[in-house]
This record gives sequence, C-alpha cells and structure tokens, in this order.
Amino acid sequence: MDNNTTDIRYYLDLIWRKKFYFLIPMVLVFLVAFAVAVKLPSIYSSQATVLIEAQNIPEEFVRTTVTGYVEERLQTLSQIVLSRQNLLDLINRFNPYPDLTGKATTEEIVARMRKDIKMQPVRAEVGRGGRGNTATIAFIVSYEGINPQVTSQITNAVVSLYLEQNLRVREEKALSTVLFFDQQLNELSSEIDRIEELIARFKEENLHFLPELMNHNQQVFERTKNEIDARRQDIHTLMDRKIYLQGQMATVEPVRPLTLPGGRRALTSEEELILLRNEYITQRSVKSDNHPDVVRLKKQIEVLEQETSSRQDVKEQQALLEDKKARLVSLRQRYSDSHPDVIVLIREIEVQADEVEKLMAARNTGPSFRDQVLPDNPTYINLQTQIASVDLDLENRRARLVGLERTLQEYQLRIERGPAVEQRLKALQRDYSSAQVRYQEAMSKLQSARESMELEEGQMAEKLTLLEPPQVPESPIKPNRKAIILLGFVLGSGLGVGSAAMSEFMDQSVRSAGSLASVSRRPVLGVIPRLKTSRDKRKFWIIRVLATIILLALSSGILFYIHNYYQPLDILWLRVLERF
Repeated sequence: MDNNTTDIRYYLDLIWRKKFYFLIPMVLVFLVAFAVAVKLPSIYSSQATVLIEAQNIPEEFVRTTVTGYVEERLQTLSQIVLSRQNLLDLINRFNPYPDLTGKATTEEIVARMRKDIKMQPVRAEVGRGGRGNTATIAFIVSYEGINPQVTSQITNAVVSLYLEQNLRVREEKALSTVLFFDQQLNELSSEIDRIEELIARFKEENLHFLPELMNHNQQVFERTKNEIDARRQDIHTLMDRKIYLQGQMATVEPVRPLTLPGGRRALTSEEELILLRNEYITQRSVKSDNHPDVVRLKKQIEVLEQETSSRQDVKEQQALLEDKKARLVSLRQRYSDSHPDVIVLIREIEVQADEVEKLMAARNTGPSFRDQVLPDNPTYINLQTQIASVDLDLENRRARLVGLERTLQEYQLRIERGPAVEQRLKALQRDYSSAQVRYQEAMSKLQSARESMELEEGQMAEKLTLLEPPQVPESPIKPNRKAIILLGFVLGSGLGVGSAAMSEFMDQSVRSAGSLASVSRRPVLGVIPRLKTSRDKRKFWIIRVLATIILLALSSGILFYIHNYYQPLDILWLRVLERF
C-alpha cells in the first residue's frame, strides 16, 4: 500500500486503478434499483370526500333517535361496509386483483381489499373564545389499486355503500325505536286496563268500605249510636211508665163496686174481709170447725187475705221504686253515670223493677174470683189500656233497637275495615297512577320517535353528502420510482466507494518510486515506464466498449423510465424548447 496519500496524483491513480471496484457495485446496485422501480406495478389511489351535514331542523324542536359520537357511527358504518359479503360483491364485480386470482384464497383477497380501503375523518375546530374542540365534519374514503379506472369505480361503489348504509341504519334505528315504544305502549295499555279491572272489582267487593264513604259511615255510626242511646232511654222511660201504671192499676179494683137493691154499694175486698172475719168468729162460736159454713168462710177469708196482702205488697214495692228513682235523679245532678253510688243505685232500681213486675204477675195470675170477672171499672180499663200501649211501644222500640244495634255493628265493621281497604285501594291507585305516568311518557317518546322517523325518511336529519366524487387517477401514488432510482444510485455509489477503499486498504503492492524508497530505505536510481503490449491494448479497447455499452444501456433505461413513468419524451422535448 502506498503511504504517500497527500499527492493528488495518488488519488487520480487510485481512481483509475480501482475504477472497476467502484463502477461494478455502483452499476449493479443502480441497475437493480432501476429494475425494481420499473418492475413494481403502479398503484393508483382514488378518493372521495363525504360531508357530514347537521340536522336541518333544530334539535330543540325535533330530536333524532340516532345518538352517539360521529366517530363511533363512522366506525360502525365502516364495519358494515367492509363486511366480508360486501367486499366479495365488489371483488366479483370489478376483479381488482387479477394477479391473485387462483393463487390466493378468498379470505386473503378480502383481507387485501379491506387493507386497501381507507376511511380518514376530517376534523375541524369548533367552539369560541379559545375553548374550541375538534369535531369531525367530513371523512375521506380512498382505495388503492393497480387499475385507475377500476380504482375509481370501486371508490365510487364504497362511497355509495357508506351513503346507503348510513340511510338504512338510521331508518332502521328510527323504525326499531318506534316499534319498541309502540310495543311498550300496548303493554302499558294492557296493564292499565288490568289495573282498572282490579280497581273496579275491588270497589265492587268493598262497596261499603271505600275511603270516600268513610265520613258518611262515621256520621251514620254516630247518628245510629245517638239514636240507640235515645231508644234505650225511651225504653227505660216506658218501662218506668209501665211500672208506674201497674202500680196505679194495683190500687184500682177491676170491677166497679156493685150497687145492691135498695141503692146500697157493694163491699170492697177489705170491707168484705172484715165482715167475713166477723161472721167466721160468730159461726165458729156456735159451730164446729168442720162445719161446712165454717170451712167455706175460712177459704173465702184466705183468698181475700192473699189478695189484699199482695195488693199491699205491690203498693209498698212501688213506693220503694219511686223513692229510689228520685234518689237517682238527685245523684245524677251531682255525679256522672260512672260514679260508684250511681252505678249501685241503677242496679238496685233494676232489681226493684223486676221485683215489682213479679208481684204484679203473681197478683194477676191469682185465683181471685174478682180477677176472673171481666173488669168494668173505667179507671182500671184505662190503666190496662195504657199498659198495653206501653207494652206495644216497648216491643216496637226494642225491635227498632235491635235493628239499630245491627246497623251500628255493620257501620262499625265498615269503619274498622276502612283503613285496610283504603290502604289496598291506595296501592292499586298508586299502581294505576304509575302506569298512567309511564303510559304518558311512552306516548311522548313514541311521538318523538315517530317525528324522528319522519325526519329520517325525509332526509332532514344528520346525513352524509358526497362533497367530492372520486375521480380516475392520472398518476400513481406509489411506488416512488424517482426515490427508488436515486436511492439505488446513492447506495451503489456508497457501495462502490466502500469496495474501492477496502481493496486499496488490503493492497500491499508498491506502485511508485517514493513508495519503493520508503519501503527499502534506499535511494531510487531510475524509473522504467510501463510498456503497453498488444494484450494491454486489447484489454483497454474491450473495457471502453463495455463502458460504452453500459453507458448506452443506462441512458436507454433512463429515457425509457422518463418516457413511461414521468413524461413522454416528445412532450418533454417541447417543454425544453419552450424554455430556451
């Protein structure tokens, strides 16, 4: 290796000596890059811009049933549009991958097409006062393919799918919402009818226990209770009157005193008893005790004594009863009915009244001859009539009291069952009110859903509008042949320089007098120039021919690339002439 690297001639000699180490790698890499750039198929891209238009009618008046973020709806649409069936239909219609037909599976072709179709949202700033947010206002649909015409057609078909699916999805959502609320409304209507039937049946079964009749039942109960107290008081009064009349009747002879011939008055029981006793004494003084007259007088005296004694007992018991009643009136003026003295005295009066009734019954059922005779004393008959009237009145009032007590028990039962009935009725009415509220809410939601459906059918809601339709691409977007060729040239040049440098680094030969003197440490006496032989000349001409051929091939390839992938040569020549 020559260590004298400061002389320019060294570098010129180095370039000349290592020209093949530099040119061959550079040319090979460049040719490979050029071949790749020429061989790679042209990929064209066609795209369309779809605008997301807002709802025409303000949402304050009509709300749509399709909610959610725009990005979510676009992702949903993309999943529907890029479904396997839709992509298979597009592949069968346009055959965008003829080179894969018969070589790749259907799933691979579908995956390839799904990868080539892209959807990119377009965002913009919305809001005011520096607090703006980004919102999606449009999106770009693009497709990459090898055939410009087919690429444009597929892009147009994909955009149509987006538009159609958006309309279909929105209408289906609006329709499903209407059907849902319509079904819910029917169910709530059936529930309301069922609850109404339950309420009607419950009211029918508990007609007298309803809350709206509670005040009426309470009033009737109080009125009946007061009337029962009044009837009981009347019964007590009538019983007192009956006892009083019976006492009066006990003092009156049922038969008027008889008027004997000559105008003399018949004797009373007491007077007759006195006469009979006198006669009994007279007869007994002259006759024996078994004498018929004495026996007859004795029996008559016993009957009259029994009658007069019972009458006297009735009078005494009647007087005692009247005295106790007077004491009761006096006590009630000072104490209430719950006072012990009043309670004891009332009990004594009841017992005394029973005793008087027993004495009167015993007297009336006695074997008195006078009692067996129809009464003709007006006073006695009047008292007897009053007692019968009192008995009839007592019977009526007692029957009325029984009816009132039965009514009181009935209304008491109504009042007692009223709270439970009211609670159950309130529960039914609460269920009914809740069902009605839910029915009204469902009706309102159904109306809103129908308005939303009309909005979707009239395409007045948020919709997708094709802003820029897809065009047939005029130039491919990839591969970037210029970049590939330039990269091949740069890589080839770098590889050639590296190859030449490595070859020079590994070369230990001496190529100059200075290098020889430096290695041998002896002075160089002379330099013999290189003598070119005929072989060297042939080799030189072969190299020149090869270089010329390579240069012509490179020039032809470059012209071919420019003519086919950049601009036709005739047009490019005309543009160059126009510049000069």
